[in-house]
Amino acid sequence: MKISRNDPCPFGSGKKYKKCCQSQDQKQASEALKQKAEQDRNSYAEEVAFIDELTKLNDMSNEVVDLVNAEKWDEAYRACERLKEQFPDEIDADQRFSMYYEYRGDFAKARDHVQHALEIAQADPDKYPKELVESLQTDVKYLDDCHKAGRKLDYPG
Repeated sequence: MKISRNDPCPFGSGKKYKKCCQSQDQKQASEALKQKAEQDRNSYAEEVAFIDELTKLNDMSNEVVDLVNAEKWDEAYRACERLKEQFPDEIDADQRFSMYYEYRGDFAKARDHVQHALEIAQADPDKYPKELVESLQTDVKYLDDCHKAGRKLDYPG
C-alpha cells in the first residue's frame, strides 16, 4: 500500500508522513538507486573488458593463421609465443602452435599441442563445448596417424 505525503506516519509518531519519515525514505530510495546504477556501470564495464579481451585473443590467433599461411615461420612462432604469454589459460595458443608444427611437418609436436589443448578443454566442460572436445580428440588421432606415417594424411570426415 502506497503512503501519501498527507497520510499519518505509519510508525505512529502522530505527524503527517511528509513531516516525519518521507525525507528519510526518499534518501534510502535514492541511495538504493545509486547503488543499483553503480552495479550496472560495473557490470557494463566488465562486459566491455571481456569483449575487448576476446577481440584481442581472436586478433592474435588470426595473426598466427595469416603468418602460417604466408609461410612466415619465425614470425608465426613468435606470434604463437605472444599468444601463449597473453592468454596462458586459453587453448588458442596450443591450437596455433599445433597448426604451425603441422605445416612444418613436425606432427609429433603438433599432436602434443593439440593434446594439451584437449586436456585444458576436458578440465573445464562449462567453458568448452562437447563438440570442441570431440574435434580436438579427432585432431590428436589424426596428427598421431600423420606422425606414424611420416607425412600429412587426408583429414578424416
